[in-house]
Amino acid sequence: MSEQAARQSLQALFDRYQTRQVVRRGILGDSNGNVEVSGRPGWAYIRYRDDLNRLSIVRYLLPEQLPDETPVKVGRRYPSDSFEQVLGADWDMYAYAPTASVVAQYATDVITLGDLAPGKVVQTDPTSLAVDVRGFLYANADGAVEFAGGTIDLADDVPGAAGHWYSLIYMDLESESLASTTGDLVAVGVNATVPDVPENALPLGVVDLANGDTEIVSDDIYQYKLLYGHVGGAGNILEKIVTFDGEVMVDNGEVVWLT
Repeated sequence: MSEQAARQSLQALFDRYQTRQVVRRGILGDSNGNVEVSGRPGWAYIRYRDDLNRLSIVRYLLPEQLPDETPVKVGRRYPSDSFEQVLGADWDMYAYAPTASVVAQYATDVITLGDLAPGKVVQTDPTSLAVDVRGFLYANADGAVEFAGGTIDLADDVPGAAGHWYSLIYMDLESESLASTTGDLVAVGVNATVPDVPENALPLGVVDLANGDTEIVSDDIYQYKLLYGHVGGAGNILEKIVTFDGEVMVDNGEVVWLT
């Protein structure tokens, strides 16, 4: 046997027994804006490239939240892992040389309110005339409050006459509980107006409710946040900063900041 043939045989033997990293390609999310699987933390929806019409789920442990429709690679991060997971964005799936704008879309920290898990307003499972609000940490006056998450029933917010309006979901900072208020009723097909945020309130989301509604789905819900300040009240920082003369900042005659 020649030296070259011997090397080829030896390499074939190594390839046979070496642990192989199998990577699959797919599209993250369910194509309806949902990435996370409701009620299953650490799991995400995915459609594999060999059948994009079939929805599957896979482990999702990345610290960053990639948006729905992101091309991704799936596999075992380490050969000893017992499960496959999303490894990251797959640049080669859509383009050999992605443009700067495509790279920026997936590589920067720019996100929308819909990408935020803390304080997110979502439909219940099963759907109902209530919405769930995910837990988050927010400021209230001089302290920080940890909200563990909760549900608010909006059955009484459904219009009793023909048309639709927006129901604003907010955290009442006096009672530290979820509350809602409705806007003006308009005809179906006409854009409604978001209600004014009440004093001592932290806005979280808006729900589009129409006469006759029997359930609230994700398409009815819009995230609406201050990230995460609040409107009105003694703890509002906007009331503290009243004048600035280039040297000092004054609150009711008292110096609160010096240059």
